Amino acid sequence: MVSLQSIMLSMINSSSFQVEEVMLFDLAEISKLSELQTKLRKSADGQLNLGFFGSPEWVGGGILAVSALNSLIRLGKEHHASELIQSIDGQVRRVIGSGRYFPVEKISGLEGPHPENWVATVEETVMVDDPADIRKREDLQRRAPGWFRGPAIGEVRKIEQNITRNFVFFGGDFVAIKSNKREFRLRWSHVTTYSIANDDMNDII
Repeated sequence: MVSLQSIMLSMINSSSFQVEEVMLFDLAEISKLSELQTKLRKSADGQLNLGFFGSPEWVGGGILAVSALNSLIRLGKEHHASELIQSIDGQVRRVIGSGRYFPVEKISGLEGPHPENWVATVEETVMVDDPADIRKREDLQRRAPGWFRGPAIGEVRKIEQNITRNFVFFGGDFVAIKSNKREFRLRWSHVTTYSIANDDMNDII
């Protein structure tokens, strides 16, 4: 990763921004959304214009969500159309909620003006169920009398687990940045000049 000190953007309207931070989103949540998108395409036999799942047209019963639902109903897929659309809506919200701002020096791929290449990696410690305790509980449940329908048998302790999470750009034409401690959503197709500066180089792309 190049140690970036700053990124400068120039826009079509002649405004300029010195980028301090960029918002990226949890790759794991985006992958779950992609799986739902694939299910929706298969359900509609490829006959839907899905657009960008992070757009307002998808969230909260937007026009694309309603259009997709109506199309599935016309195709005779109403038995699971509503459930699938609701799942997508919920997952879009989870992806958007996972967004974090990262300082430019913590992001790889910023050497070029291609948001799809930007990645920030986070190392975290989380509490999870102890796998050994889970196996013991499952064994106790298997040996319990067939008539027993009570709560789960056996205590499951929490243990610490180190995980790595990758955060990436969430598609679409807008990039959320911080410049001079203020937040902006920039239309990326309106960027005319992208320049980077670090200890070794100062390039304009």
